[in-house]
Formats: sequence, structure tokens, C-alpha cells
Amino acid sequence: MATKNINLRTINADTMDMLSRFNVAHMTLRKLREKFKADMSVLEGEKDKILENRKNDLDAGMALDKVIAKWSTVDVDKRIAVLEDEYEKACEPHKSAKKDAMALLDPDLYYGYLLAQQKGSLASKGAITLKKGKGTQTIELEKSYVGMIKAFLVDIGAGHADNDKAVSKLANILSVRTSGMIKANKGVDYVKTKSATQYNELLLCNLLQYMVVDKGILVQADDFTLALA
Repeated sequence: MATKNINLRTINADTMDMLSRFNVAHMTLRKLREKFKADMSVLEGEKDKILENRKNDLDAGMALDKVIAKWSTVDVDKRIAVLEDEYEKACEPHKSAKKDAMALLDPDLYYGYLLAQQKGSLASKGAITLKKGKGTQTIELEKSYVGMIKAFLVDIGAGHADNDKAVSKLANILSVRTSGMIKANKGVDYVKTKSATQYNELLLCNLLQYMVVDKGILVQADDFTLALA
């Protein structure tokens, strides 16, 4: 008999709203980041040119105070500060929306992933010792990676979340994809996972890709909001 698949069409309305807002935030932040980098590159180019002109005049023997007065960076520095401030303000509500959605996942999920990598099984649980600065930190995990995914699926109202084989199947898919993104050298937003929070962000991105692209459970509108197909 074939293993049942987790039914993600049954997730509750609150979760659906949070996942939609997460997707909007993730895509919007990427666009904001791209625009910020492009705008900052222009301003930094202006400043570099000013500093180059300063150097040329200094090399030609002009006094330092006269060089600084002639080639002031005050205006471009102010515009850089304004750009940085506007970028942070524009990002803040989207960061908050992402944080809300990531709170759906167990904060120890990343450590469950690391333990699974060490033990060779997503069902592994127990203690994991990690390097922290010059010392180590030991974390005791009451649930395995699969157990944490199961708790998440139960909480959001996914169908067949009581079927361990179905849960393990989806957990393996998400683990493999997220692991691939961690190890990737290009083509993804996040090349390395440095924290548990970042891991949960990667996993949610992969879950949404699975629901939108692989299974067609969700559809993405032009404004990046998500709805059941």
C-alpha cells in the first residue's frame, strides 16, 4: 500500500495568512535589497570619485584643508545615511512578518537537523554538542527532526499528520532541499546557514516552493500573496 501524503490543503486559516505574508515579505525584501544595493553602488561611486580627486590634488601639492573644502563628501555622506535609514524602515514590517511565520517552527529544528546529519537519521534525538567560541555548548533535544516537523504539521492543521510515514516522507523532502541550499555556491538567496532562525527561514521557503511549484496546492498572485488553488 502506498504511503499517504501529508494533506497541506487543510491547513488552518491563520497559518495560511501567515504563510502568505511570509511570502510577500520574502519576495519584497529581495526586491528592496536589490534596489538598495544598486542605489548604494551609485552613491559609493560618487564618493570614490571625490576621494580620487582629493588624492590627485594632494599629490599635486595642494594643502589638505583646501582639498577637503574643494572635494567635500558631506553631501554624499548625508545621502548614503538617508538611503540606509529609508531601507531599514522599509524592511522592518516585512522582517516582522517573516519572524511571525518562522515562529510556527520549533526553534530547535536546526539543531535537530545537525543531529540528524551526525547520526544519519532524521529520527535521532538526544544531546548534540556544538562549538561555541573557544568552547562548546551541549543542547538536549526532546524531539527528533521528524518529531518537530510532525508537531508543526499538527499545529497548522495538515491532514494525515498522525501518519508517521507520511510525516517522515515530507520531512525528508524538506531536509534534503534545505541541505542543498545550505551547501549551494550560487543560485539561492542564502548560501550558508549560520543560525537556527536562518534555517527555519530556508525551510519555510522550501515548504512554499513545494506547495506552489511541486504540488500546485497554492497559487501566487502578482503581489506575491498566496491562496489555495
